[in-house]
Amino acid sequence: MTIAVLLLLAAVQGLCEFLPVSSSGHLALVQRLLGFSEPPVLFNVSLHVGTLVAILALYRREAWASCAAGWRWLVRPWKSESRWRSFAPEGEAETEALGIVLATVVTGVLALPFAGTVERASGNPLALGILFFCGGVLLGATRWAPRGAGALTLGRAALIGVAQAVAVLPGISRSGLTIAAALFLGIEPAAAARFAFLIAVPAILGAEVVGALGDLGGAAIPAWQHVVGAVFAAGVGVFALWTLVALVRRRALYWFAPYLLALGIAVLVFVR
Repeated sequence: MTIAVLLLLAAVQGLCEFLPVSSSGHLALVQRLLGFSEPPVLFNVSLHVGTLVAILALYRREAWASCAAGWRWLVRPWKSESRWRSFAPEGEAETEALGIVLATVVTGVLALPFAGTVERASGNPLALGILFFCGGVLLGATRWAPRGAGALTLGRAALIGVAQAVAVLPGISRSGLTIAAALFLGIEPAAAARFAFLIAVPAILGAEVVGALGDLGGAAIPAWQHVVGAVFAAGVGVFALWTLVALVRRRALYWFAPYLLALGIAVLVFVR
């Protein structure tokens, strides 16, 4: 893999993992247009590690607070003052921690059975074009999302997990669809973005571990390319994530809709 291709893939991953335009769809499109084969799965894992670093760089305090709240819920005494403990979360922090777990389980249960279908769709220009267009329609619809300030609940977390499962399709943005789902559920924009990116950590880790285990015998590339790709993806990802959070707070997610609509039409018309 040349350094130019390496940096291009890392930049696409870093930008499109967070901007609501679908990293998987753009990577598949770039690979097809430039005529090079899909890079080894383990290299994709390295790129995703870079984007995870970007998430933790911006949301490190929130991630730590969720872990601490989940631990408090887990170790709470089973019995106190002759009463059996309640398994209901206490407070917003515990609700968010359990919501992350619930959304991750829902995503895994719904998405794993369709892994083969998703892989076939990645190599199909017709599917990519349609899904890019659908992604644009979904983002455009957020222009009319309710301006609520509702709190996260376990029920809402499960529904966001369903949205994250749908977003495994190439051309449908994970960040875009999960944030859009949270906004339509009445969750305040900053909280919607925070939860969407916190549930990305276990989702991305799980998907990449499964992919890597299925390709342990794949072609190897030099270790330095893994490092450079991860670092470059992380740097680009921090910029993209910061930009998206600022736009979500302004309720401007729909700004990306015209791009995806135009891209979907262009892929359907020109890409074979």
